[in-house]
Amino acid sequence: MKYFYLFLFLLSFQFLNAQDFKIEGEVKDSTSSEPLSYANVILKTPSDSIFRSDVTDDKGKFELTKIPSGNYTLSISFVGFNPYTQELKLEKDLDIGTIMLQESTTTLGELTIEGAAVEVIVKEDTLEYNAAAFKVPEGSELEELLKKMPGVEIKDGSLTINGKKIEKILVDGKPFFNANIATLLKELPADFVKQIQVIDQKSEEAEFTGHDDGKRTPVVNVVSKPDKKKGYFGSLRGTISPPGRYDASGSFSYLKGKNRYSLNGGWNNLNSANSFSIPMEISSADVSRLLMMQAGGASGIGSQQNLGGSYSVEVNEKLEISTSLRWSNNNSLSQTDISREYIQSSDEGRIYNEQSERERDNTNVTGSLSIRYEPSKNNQYSFSQSVSSASSLSTNWKKGETILNGGLLNSTDNRGYMENERLGLDTRFGWRHKFAKEGRTLSLSFSNSHNKTDGADSVKSENIFTDGPIQQQIFDQVSKPDNMAINRSFSVAVTEKIGENSSLKLGYQNQMEEDKSEQLLYDFDPQTQGYTDLDPVRSSQYVLKNKNNSLSLNYGFKIKKYSISPRLTYQNILIKNDQVYPRVVDTENSFSGLNTGFSIYGRSEKGKQLQMSFSRSMTVPRAEQLQDVLDNSNPLFLRQGNPDLKSGFSNNLMMYYMLYNEESKQYTSIQISARSSENATTNYTIVGDGTNSPNGLVLPVGARYSRPVNVSGGKSVNVNISSSKRILKDDIGINYGLSFDYAFNPQYLNEQLQSSETLGYSLGLGAASHFSEKLDLNLSFAPRYSTVSNSSPEEPSNNYFSWTGSFRGKWVIAEEFYITSNLVYSYNGGVGNLGSFDRLLWTASLGKKILNKKLDLNIMANDILRQASDQDRSISAEYIENSSTALLRQVFRISISYKFNKLG
Repeated sequence: MKYFYLFLFLLSFQFLNAQDFKIEGEVKDSTSSEPLSYANVILKTPSDSIFRSDVTDDKGKFELTKIPSGNYTLSISFVGFNPYTQELKLEKDLDIGTIMLQESTTTLGELTIEGAAVEVIVKEDTLEYNAAAFKVPEGSELEELLKKMPGVEIKDGSLTINGKKIEKILVDGKPFFNANIATLLKELPADFVKQIQVIDQKSEEAEFTGHDDGKRTPVVNVVSKPDKKKGYFGSLRGTISPPGRYDASGSFSYLKGKNRYSLNGGWNNLNSANSFSIPMEISSADVSRLLMMQAGGASGIGSQQNLGGSYSVEVNEKLEISTSLRWSNNNSLSQTDISREYIQSSDEGRIYNEQSERERDNTNVTGSLSIRYEPSKNNQYSFSQSVSSASSLSTNWKKGETILNGGLLNSTDNRGYMENERLGLDTRFGWRHKFAKEGRTLSLSFSNSHNKTDGADSVKSENIFTDGPIQQQIFDQVSKPDNMAINRSFSVAVTEKIGENSSLKLGYQNQMEEDKSEQLLYDFDPQTQGYTDLDPVRSSQYVLKNKNNSLSLNYGFKIKKYSISPRLTYQNILIKNDQVYPRVVDTENSFSGLNTGFSIYGRSEKGKQLQMSFSRSMTVPRAEQLQDVLDNSNPLFLRQGNPDLKSGFSNNLMMYYMLYNEESKQYTSIQISARSSENATTNYTIVGDGTNSPNGLVLPVGARYSRPVNVSGGKSVNVNISSSKRILKDDIGINYGLSFDYAFNPQYLNEQLQSSETLGYSLGLGAASHFSEKLDLNLSFAPRYSTVSNSSPEEPSNNYFSWTGSFRGKWVIAEEFYITSNLVYSYNGGVGNLGSFDRLLWTASLGKKILNKKLDLNIMANDILRQASDQDRSISAEYIENSSTALLRQVFRISISYKFNKLG
């Protein structure tokens, strides 16, 4: 009943005003008649104070609501266009029709007279960076421009601004390059950009219905210069690295208003998954991206080929069509060493070492089509269809051994082969409708996906145990796995406006998942010389059906600058399991629960932003966790599912505060996240002692057996504070930050409930130059201290220290020659019996631009000190582990790239 009373209390917040009206209209480019997305719309009172503000949507339309009758001034502005101003006397709802903005004719000289360009403009829900205020070398891409902007971090192709990870990048309000962020960062020319807008975008449903459901997606919108809205751009690139290494890639893009075409591809054996985005000037990529390029995304040494394109067209104001097609092939050889020290007291003196080698070959083909149709402002239809086909072939070898108090406890020599073919089909349809009464809407959606996978699998292993009745195990097995997964869902939602500042949404969703799986393992029979003996213990065959019904109630209202959205959801999940192997099971489990949550969002013109959300959600076991199938891919570490798992709950709290000071040009952000779990799923681990046999399985001495069980008490907290500003007459940008993280993880070991606690403290410092387009310097330093302890008082805590530092520089000298240099040092301190490791990577290059700076010749010395290695450290409730993967060592690379564009 407490949730019912809470909701009654929230419903009492209704701010009714029958005298309020609305203003709507649309904004277009007077030259091309194209809609102007994200134009600024401001309504001021006679005293010149801002009363309402908004930005136009992707159709150039806007709507200002909750406006009392009276006199106002309407101002509309867009970068590169002359502003529009209109005096209004509001006595009823007003549709001002289409406003045509004219391109600005302001000359460069006039801009110089006015002074330095304004870097950032703060709007109610948007941050706008003025591209003209940031110096980048001629011929730079979007990535280089963004790196100059305060609060921006680019790492491994991921974009973060003021502590928020950007989910997608739009170009003039529309997706481009099939919405691939890494591709856009590398391929879009910097001189194309007039403005960068950082937007906390509402969901499409919220934009259509007017009901604020509290959901926000961090989005970057790249606003093009008025004279760059049509034309083409692209590049051709090639790299040779003796002996026998190469990279050839290219891209082409064409745009005309809202219509976009793109084509890209590449062939290489230099470990770049997207070969056309390899940086030809090493200074244009941060160190993390360099390491990813060398390590092939931590997948070893390999080669890749890819070809794809996308097409998006706005047939008219009512109809949009986009499609894409991509083919890729990846081949890699991965060689990895790990050293694992167990930290629980019952595991004292136990160390596991492993060497492995894996070769993989994957081919993927994906295609998609999406249609968006709006016959009127009251109806919206959407349809999408995607098809995917994939084939993979992998062979692997693994040799591992467990050492206990200096002596060999057990070992495995394991070889496997796997081949799979997968075909997937996904269909989605949606319809939204507005009724005559404002705020009353209906939304329907349907989706259906079908995935089928089959192939062949084999494993051969010899396992030695130095103690106990089982001294040796030999496996020689094959199987032909066959899996089919079907997922169908239907949802309906209605919204109703309760008052001028509040609305209600009622939704229902039905989802059905069906997973059919068969993997029968057959042992090799020496007499018949064939794989004819079925192993029922390690085989699996089941049909799993999951039916999910949920009913949700969402209430949205505003108080001053804050949008508040509390919600309640009742969820019922029915899981039916019809299993044949490894044992006959016919169960039907029902999980029900009430989920609650709320979100608060507020932003002011003074540069302050506050976000807070809380959610309590029900978690149910995954299909593989419910199957008691035994996984013996590594017989020293056996895993099995648990059909008796129960549902659990997860409580999540997030708070985000950001402040931008226009005078000091300083950004400050604070992020706090916390999580706790009830009846969560964790591991139940048993170490073989020669007498135990969980679930009837005879466990050799030293072998570890684990299965999922339910446990409560897990929790974690993370706090991150960061800031960035300009100093020394804005010539140097500095950023600094502090972070703290804590995690408590309970689990069972040898039938005893144990736990581990992890504490981490880290500091980040960085500086970047902004005083010259010809000299680009960047420095960073990030130390971290960690503590890992467990519940046993006999076992001491494990403490270790790590830090990374980097220098990145580029200097453009006479005749368009340039030199670059990258230095990165990383250190991981020793812990327990695991030793410390460090590395110093140095990469330098010499290049020259010719043919009006379109052709770039580059010679690069990569890993000059020959210390490249993909070393990592990971922590779990059971152990601390060091791992390393062999990398491609190629010292000299000769590159050539040609960039072309004609925009205007």
